Amino acid sequence: MSNSNFLWEIILKELKAELPAQVFETWFLGASIDKVDFANKIIVITSKEALVSQFIHGAYDARLKQILKNTTGFDFNIEYDSLDNNFEIPEKPTKTTPAAEDIIRQNFLQGNKPSGAQHFYQKQSLPLDEYKKPVASNNNFNSKKNPTLNKNYTFDNFVVGAGNIYAHNVAYNVADSPGGIYNPLFIYGGAGLGKTHLLHAIGNEMEKNFPEFKIECISSEKFLNEFLASIKPMKNKNDNADEDFRRKYRDIDALLIDDIQFLSGKTETQNAFFHTFNELQMNQKQIVLISDKSPSQLNDLEDRLVTRFEQGVTTDITPPDFETRMAILKYKCTQFDIELDEETLIYISNNVSSNIRELEGVLKSIKSMSATMNKKPSLHIAEEILKDVRKAPRKNISPDHIINACSDFYSIRKDDILSSTRKKEVVQARNIAIYLCRELTNLSFPAIGQHFNKDHTSILYSFNKIAKLNEDEFPDIFENISMIKEKLGQI
Repeated sequence: MSNSNFLWEIILKELKAELPAQVFETWFLGASIDKVDFANKIIVITSKEALVSQFIHGAYDARLKQILKNTTGFDFNIEYDSLDNNFEIPEKPTKTTPAAEDIIRQNFLQGNKPSGAQHFYQKQSLPLDEYKKPVASNNNFNSKKNPTLNKNYTFDNFVVGAGNIYAHNVAYNVADSPGGIYNPLFIYGGAGLGKTHLLHAIGNEMEKNFPEFKIECISSEKFLNEFLASIKPMKNKNDNADEDFRRKYRDIDALLIDDIQFLSGKTETQNAFFHTFNELQMNQKQIVLISDKSPSQLNDLEDRLVTRFEQGVTTDITPPDFETRMAILKYKCTQFDIELDEETLIYISNNVSSNIRELEGVLKSIKSMSATMNKKPSLHIAEEILKDVRKAPRKNISPDHIINACSDFYSIRKDDILSSTRKKEVVQARNIAIYLCRELTNLSFPAIGQHFNKDHTSILYSFNKIAKLNEDEFPDIFENISMIKEKLGQI
């Protein structure tokens, strides 16, 4: 057996043991190691399709390197290729780091492709001197063919960062291949993080790729109101209103629903949605759902709906990190026609970290106050606006702090927590460490996975093992979690 085949067999064995069968078979059985260069510590992994190479590069690069390190003792660089050669995987920066604007052009502005959508890439940790100019607003606010789509929300003007890159890339692939393995797609996260933007971007890109598609992009509240109107006795009501409602939502190619949590507690509407969901999925029509919580955390939602929501891909969007906030601010400054120097942008980014809407609000307030005072926008004005909302900085808790705290608390070696051992006591400590990383930091599941040498799916599984526990039934576990938090200075 050649070196390449031998190494690939080892990698496959490791991945098969830790990944769901569908994920493993979809992404790895069609790939192989094409070249092993021990002299320069380079390995080339080739897939049949560029999409597969892109996904492996973005989601599993760190894990593959870890397996190679454990197997060979060497730190290999991995290059990715595909037989169709439709896309280009970005090269990593050389020792001579290029200018930030060159990195931006390379990773965000290739042709007319959306930022980050042409490939799965690892975000550059570089100061952002400029970002993509915003796309001019379309006078036609809504699509003519699919009027529920807001044409101003596209992948082109969606700012990609560490907290949303996985959701963004999965969303783009849904728009490119609807009704496939990402069906349904469930995206969740806090308010003002871009979930609605991403939902409409999927619809707009899908409309571009499949002009004949009929797409419904609505809020769950609108679905509820239309359902109630279809069953409520009304004077002069169409006798076929209920049938018209069913036909409307079943004779479509894609259903994109915002704020699905609004259906909680509404039994009849949930039943109507359940049958709509089943009909669409059975016919391989794409479903995308947006929520403020993960499926398992939605109260008063029927179990049969929750299980169906979890059948496809679930991904979260987390608050933007510093680099992403800076990129958003520079993008919005161009959009709002406001000039701010670097010092002011850094000040805003350091003091506003919760969501994108708050960043927009600060910029609009600065512009308004500057116009009222007839002064140029400045750091002083930004300080005046933020003085009442600025919060004391949160203690900087990192995954390493959490892992070390769990290691000390349970008297388990850190290396064991980061290993793949399935010993009961180690697994519990590991799951709690992952749970706390998600709760006490702004890191996404893929980002947490890099610290534990695990993929997004495994991290989500470990998180849910703790998040789904009932505190009344497992008081000892939650008492331990509180004690670890206290040790970390969080409560």
